[in-house]
Amino acid sequence: MSQGELDPREESVRRAFLAHAQEVVSLLARLLRDPEQARDLCQETFVRYHDRRDEVEREPGPWLRSVAFRLALDALRRRRLERESLPRLVPGAAAADLDPLEARERRDRVSEALSRLPERQRSVVFLRVLDGETFPEVARALGISEGAAKVHLRRALESLRASLGPFMKHESPEEKEGASP
Repeated sequence: MSQGELDPREESVRRAFLAHAQEVVSLLARLLRDPEQARDLCQETFVRYHDRRDEVEREPGPWLRSVAFRLALDALRRRRLERESLPRLVPGAAAADLDPLEARERRDRVSEALSRLPERQRSVVFLRVLDGETFPEVARALGISEGAAKVHLRRALESLRASLGPFMKHESPEEKEGASP
């Protein structure tokens, strides 16, 4: 093989990408309603195809669509979990007396703040706070010590409080009336 030529595996992935990437992105965009996330998950789909190319018999289109669909379902489940778990994560983030637009804005801000956390901190938050796992379970799942899991959680919550604290304070109507202009 001369310089610049791809090995057969790489060439196979390149051909599959050229033939199916747009179809995969379109499927993901329809499911997720988020073009950027659709592109990210398309990339993940082709990384998985590259890693498992030898297991895919025949034309790769159906396999790629199946993987993309499962990745989209996982992403939608994570979104739902974030939305439903918001009150446990940030008290007042989904106050009952908020109008739907304000509640959505708060959810979006929390999701954004979570996405800015380092991956390890975000994983600990999801496992411990949202899934209710114990520290030993979190440590096992992430391959770290219990102490490290606790440190990651403390740092993540400090970061979330710092970035969301002022935004999440919800004044009651009485507090608003008594406030000076």
